[in-house]
Amino acid sequence: MKNPVKGAVICACIVVGLAGCMSAAKPRGPVDSFTFVSGPNKGLAQNVAGLINPGTDPQEIRVVLPPGTDMHSLVATLSLNKQGVITVISSGTRVVQENGVTSNDFSLPVTYAVEIPGDKKPWMYKVTVREAETNAQLGILAVPPAAVMTPQFAPTVHAYAVQVPYASTSLQIRAGGQSRTLKSITVDGMVMPGVSGTATVAFQSVQERTVLVECVAEDGVTRAQYTITIQRLPPDTNSALATLDLGPVSLLPEFSPVQMGYQATVLFAAQQLVIHARAQSPLASVALLAPAESGSAGGGPMAFHGNPSDRAGAVVDLPPDQTFSIVVQVTAEDGSIQQYLLNVNRAPPDHNADLASLGVSVGALNPPFAPRIPQYALSLPSSAESVTITPAAASAVATLTFPTQPGVQAAGQVPGQAVTVPMAPGASLVVVFAVRAEDGFQRQFRILVTRPQDGNALLGILQLGGARLAPAFDSSIILYDVAVPADAPSFTLQAAPQSRYAAVAVEGRPIGAAPVPFTIPPTGRRTVLIDVTAQNGTMVRYTLRVARETAAMAAPASNAQPAAQPAAQPAVQPTVQPALTMPPDAGHDHVVVTARGLKLGTREAAQVAAAGDQPGTAGRVTIRVYRTQTVISQYPVKVEPAAQGKELAIAVNAPSNGVTLARDRMIEVELAIPTRAGKVLYYAEAQPAADEVRISVPFLLYGDRPAVPWPAPGTPVPVGSLLSRVPLDKDRQMDKEDFPRNDKGAVAISVQLLDAATGKVYGTATAAAATGPKRERQLPLDHAIPVPEGATVKYVLSAAAKNGKVWTAEGTAQVWTTNPAYPSGFQPVALPVLDDLAPGGGGK
Repeated sequence: MKNPVKGAVICACIVVGLAGCMSAAKPRGPVDSFTFVSGPNKGLAQNVAGLINPGTDPQEIRVVLPPGTDMHSLVATLSLNKQGVITVISSGTRVVQENGVTSNDFSLPVTYAVEIPGDKKPWMYKVTVREAETNAQLGILAVPPAAVMTPQFAPTVHAYAVQVPYASTSLQIRAGGQSRTLKSITVDGMVMPGVSGTATVAFQSVQERTVLVECVAEDGVTRAQYTITIQRLPPDTNSALATLDLGPVSLLPEFSPVQMGYQATVLFAAQQLVIHARAQSPLASVALLAPAESGSAGGGPMAFHGNPSDRAGAVVDLPPDQTFSIVVQVTAEDGSIQQYLLNVNRAPPDHNADLASLGVSVGALNPPFAPRIPQYALSLPSSAESVTITPAAASAVATLTFPTQPGVQAAGQVPGQAVTVPMAPGASLVVVFAVRAEDGFQRQFRILVTRPQDGNALLGILQLGGARLAPAFDSSIILYDVAVPADAPSFTLQAAPQSRYAAVAVEGRPIGAAPVPFTIPPTGRRTVLIDVTAQNGTMVRYTLRVARETAAMAAPASNAQPAAQPAAQPAVQPTVQPALTMPPDAGHDHVVVTARGLKLGTREAAQVAAAGDQPGTAGRVTIRVYRTQTVISQYPVKVEPAAQGKELAIAVNAPSNGVTLARDRMIEVELAIPTRAGKVLYYAEAQPAADEVRISVPFLLYGDRPAVPWPAPGTPVPVGSLLSRVPLDKDRQMDKEDFPRNDKGAVAISVQLLDAATGKVYGTATAAAATGPKRERQLPLDHAIPVPEGATVKYVLSAAAKNGKVWTAEGTAQVWTTNPAYPSGFQPVALPVLDDLAPGGGGK
């Protein structure tokens, strides 16, 4: 055999094959190793093996040679586990290789094909050869932030000094090579294979120490050395405080690091004091001590819990003495000490027996709440079966005391307590409670609670037997036409009130649940009066104008042709409007309802058109007590519908006669226009009672009956504006003050709304308000504040003048939704306020 190496390889392959080398358990292919043997390759001092990656196609073989190796003529030796033919195909031509003899140019990748007898295709190997890198320089050399290294690291700088804090016992050094092929890094004798590593160097009892960092390049020969001289800094001498805080307790004078003594006053009943103190130096420690003269006047020891430097601070259990002292001691790293002395006094017991707030769940206090007003009256709505009264003491250390009172459910001796008072109709009850100050001083408060008798005098049921009622029954309509068939001698009437407290009388006689018969006189006409009397004596009269149908309106004879007259025609057509009589003058107030060229909305116009309906020419205005069925007045109005192109426009001008409007109640004004199809176009709005209430109708809704479902009490609703209760012609103090203004000349007023009973903050917003003769009644907020419907809120208004004075106004008001929105829902609430701001402090 001419080539012993080749023969040896072939023999080895045969032996391995007999041992099972040819089995399918060798998925990496027939090549077990790829080597540049030093014998055939004169430029190599030792054999160099390649790394085979069987996971690629072709499989990759990477070889790293010593620097300076000539790669243009290298002989490769392949160890095969199967007998086969080795060829090189990278040049595009198949060149058969004599294993361990044939040389190739490996300056570019060389692709081998190993052909195994019986295999469908050859095994492919791509060989890439490169020289080993000689870069041994560092790319990273870093120490922790507490240590300072100079100069700043650069790969070409090989000597550094690192200063460490006095208390340091070790230094962590992180190093990484510039080259990704770095063989190893050694730090202070610790060898870390690979491109990077971190080592901890002990540094305890010496002031200075030198550490060697050595890097070995990929070639295993090239090295780079760096030296680090570690130097211990002298101990820190800073024993000053950075902060000293007692929470809600004020220091006198204000804290300064150079001020060693302070005074502080705690509440009379204080049992603990929380101290937060932080040293200027992170190397110093802070502790609390009793003074050398043993602290308090009573000589009792004080206990300290926690560390004043921690987030929770240190808790001091205070002795019962009137005066006592506490030392805050700061110890620097070098052992030097600085002490700050706190002389603590107890304040005398609090004398404040005022109220902070007095809330009621329903109704309004008279007079409005003020901290020292001792007596109030509270008139409940007749529907309110109970009221919850929630007082709150102005002082956190005062207590509320409720003497035992019949019908009042409350607990005594508590900081704040809600009492529930059940109330029967027509009942009155005095609720008494007292605020006891910390020093024993007591102030008593009384609330006279009354629940008026029920005032609902509306019908709930009105049904006829043997007659027709027009329009259809609606408790808010008090005048009806009744049509009785021509041959009927009588009809029956059944009526019941809405309220269980009300009574119904027909023709002056009380009636029960059974229908009442009425005969028709020879004239064929009569009037039936139905009086509903509420528990409080309020009466509403319903009038039925009874008329017998004429013979022409009676049913046709049996021989008449069916087509001559429509069947089942009602005796009184829905187009017949009730001829309401204007109520007589009853007062000096007026309500005016207007609509000028009002077009139906898209939805209503489509509904009216689909039903083939038209508005009538007569309507009615009903004035009620807001959110009740108590009718103050009801009168007819003339409706003028007119076509504008394809659309219908409605005009109404409906002033009332004189009425009396109670100023402590809001009113609800409703416009209803019956239609030819028996439905109704309607709108309703609520306003505070006044000499003249004007309603400008913005839209009309369409339905079976005029009913606006106001939000239920407690439902969250948005407060979107303030409604000034100060007459626009009144001179206000703030109109003469100079305030900063926006580009429109408006003053920014901060608005805060709180629960009047609990003080819970609902939200804050800003209102832009003009002053002087340009001011307006309604002030929009920059964003709405959600508040429960019907809630009594406390409003706080404030504005800063140019001279620094803060002008304020505050009061209470109830939140009520008063305006529907189109097509659904409601407009944001306009909260009535007294916006006559006055100087409230904070100025010059």
